[in-house]
Amino acid sequence: MLSAALFLHAVPAPAQDRPAAASLDRAVAFVGESLITLRDVDFLVFEQRLKQSELWQVDIDRLRRELLPRLVEEHLLYRHFWRPGAEVPDEEMVAAVQAEWTEWTEAAGSAVALGEALRRSDLLADEARRFLEDRAGRQWLIRGRLMEGMDPALFGQDNPSEADRYGLGQILFLESADEDRGVSARERAAQARYEISRGMEFPVAARVFSDDPPARDTGGASGWFDASDLAPAVRSALREMKPGEVSRPIEVAGGWVIVRLQAYDTPARRAFTEAYRKRRSELLETARKQTEVRFSQAFM
Repeated sequence: MLSAALFLHAVPAPAQDRPAAASLDRAVAFVGESLITLRDVDFLVFEQRLKQSELWQVDIDRLRRELLPRLVEEHLLYRHFWRPGAEVPDEEMVAAVQAEWTEWTEAAGSAVALGEALRRSDLLADEARRFLEDRAGRQWLIRGRLMEGMDPALFGQDNPSEADRYGLGQILFLESADEDRGVSARERAAQARYEISRGMEFPVAARVFSDDPPARDTGGASGWFDASDLAPAVRSALREMKPGEVSRPIEVAGGWVIVRLQAYDTPARRAFTEAYRKRRSELLETARKQTEVRFSQAFM
């Protein structure tokens, strides 16, 4: 994981996580010599609000206090694992940041909506990308070090064909709505898939085309499903898809559906996740004993 290669992104020493200018932002915690600012916490709050729209109604100070421990844990592990010369491969950094930015964009509904949400939160897009870059570097180092100490037998066992749970987005086209729509469910599904193929973002397509009000309101986000609860035709399509891909229109009882595979889960993946979390918890406890954490009294 940390073998020599052509690296372009050096992982900064923990005490240098943020440039000196960032000290102008309000400090809310110190992990050893590493500074966590209010701006850092606010980007995490913003991210959670994008993913769970009901959190926009929750008091921001309450969310800040709830989410700050996540950043503290990340910085603790980062300090514990960091060594001089640690670097993130350029292509991995770019891919990680782009994946996060795409997820934010889809959660907001569009690139324009994401920009507007950032402005309403008094946050800047350039700062948001720097936040994602900083976090990607920390998480890459933490993940690599944690996996170095794990049983190799847990790796390479994840087979998408063995998935038994799927995280999905869906756009539903009901035959019962044909009369009101004036176009058949099959034709509406074909039109929606065509618009997606031409660049319409999936959440936008869901809001425009879906006949399912709850899914329409969430941009098609539908949560996790056991494979056994899905229609056979949907299961068959999913086994040929990769995360992020959108299916062709699929005929189901009562109409048609287009699904977007967000993620999948397998027994092997769950076994790996359990072992990873156990090791992370053990090393986090060690890191807590080695590093002083101080919080701003005014913030807490």
